[in-house]
Amino acid sequence: MLRVAVLGDTESIQGFAAIGLDIFPCDDPGLAPGLFHRLCGGEYGVVYITEELAALLDETRDQPIQIPVHTGILRSMQKARYAPQPLGHYGLVLADYAHFTSPIRRYPDLAIHRILSEMLTGASASQLQKDFNEFAQQASEKSSKQEVAAVRIERDVEDLYKAEYMHSHLGEVYTGTVAGITSTSPSWQKCSLPPTVKAVSPLV
Repeated sequence: MLRVAVLGDTESIQGFAAIGLDIFPCDDPGLAPGLFHRLCGGEYGVVYITEELAALLDETRDQPIQIPVHTGILRSMQKARYAPQPLGHYGLVLADYAHFTSPIRRYPDLAIHRILSEMLTGASASQLQKDFNEFAQQASEKSSKQEVAAVRIERDVEDLYKAEYMHSHLGEVYTGTVAGITSTSPSWQKCSLPPTVKAVSPLV
């Protein structure tokens, strides 16, 4: 039962070109996850996407374009989840990674403990597969769903407190930063206001 984090679909990855990264994923299964080809001056090179993105994040930090660039990078990637297969973790550039050090916080940690405990008793590989293949699949799916639900509740609570805070500031004027533009009609722009409050306003 592994913690996996893979890059987004092809369309999302191609979106990196909009922020200056002319790259596309390697198709060599023997390479570590997060490895990309880069086309530069007619020459193909190999680069870790995490290194490229880290450099871009540093370059744009505290710059006027920080929010759209940082948000764009974040949205181009899939959320980390749990899976029984070693799909890799692009952020850590690891082929396999598991949570097993904080059992008071995560059920997946306890699941790993359960599997390791049977391994330490001398169970064979075939016996482990028989005992835990279905368990790992079900535990991965359930843990991923519960994590999403917990994050959604956390964000809803944060939004309620932000709304309560801003209620006493109705009518005040703030300087905001445009964080995105909706594709609906009419178009709206999403703005970030202090303190970490987001708002929308008509695009005029």
